[in-house]
Amino acid sequence: MKNRGQAAIEYLSTYGWAVLVIALVLAALIWLGVFDASQNVPDRCSFQGSIECTSPLLRLDTMNNEVDMESVLITNRMSETMYVCAVLCTNDVDLALDNIGGSIPMPTECATPPQDANQPVLQPGEQADIAPPSAYGVATLVDFDSCYEYFAGQQNTYTTYSQGDRFVGSLILFYSLAADANSNGNARMMIGDVVTTIQ
Repeated sequence: MKNRGQAAIEYLSTYGWAVLVIALVLAALIWLGVFDASQNVPDRCSFQGSIECTSPLLRLDTMNNEVDMESVLITNRMSETMYVCAVLCTNDVDLALDNIGGSIPMPTECATPPQDANQPVLQPGEQADIAPPSAYGVATLVDFDSCYEYFAGQQNTYTTYSQGDRFVGSLILFYSLAADANSNGNARMMIGDVVTTIQ
C-alpha cells in the first residue's frame, strides 16, 4: 500500500506540472479571445440581388447612449437609376416593420425623382457613400441614423453595446427606381446582413 501511495505522489509530481501548464495555457488563450469565433468573423455587408454594400461603419454615441450608423458604401448593380431614400440598421432578427405593426419606421414618401437635392442618386454601376443624415425627402421625422436595438423582443431605449463589440444584424435600404415615377411614394425595401465592429 505504501508503494502505491508513493507511486501516486511521484506520478502527480511528475505529470501534475504538465497538466497545470496546459491548463494555464488554455486559460490564457481563452482570456485572449483566441477561441471566440465572433471576433474572427471579418466585417461584412451583403444584400441579395443587385445592390452591393461595403465598408459599414457603426459608431458608439456615448452622449445619446446609442449606436449610430456613420456610413456605408452602396453600389447600384441594377440596370436602372436608383434613388436612396433611407438606410437604417437593426439587430432585430424578426424585422418588425411599422407598415405591418412593427416599430421599425418605413418611409412613405420616397419620391422619384427626389425632392431633396442631397438625396443620393445612383446610376447603374455607380456607388455612393451613404452617411447621416440618411433619410432624404422623407416626411416622417425619424432618427434614421440610429441602429434599432432589440432584446427579448422589446426595443431598447439605451444601447447594450460598447466600443469594440461586434454588431450582427440587418441593414435596411429604402429606395425607389426611375420606373416608380408615378407610384404613390412608398419605398422599395431591400434587407441585407451586416457584421461589423462598433467604433
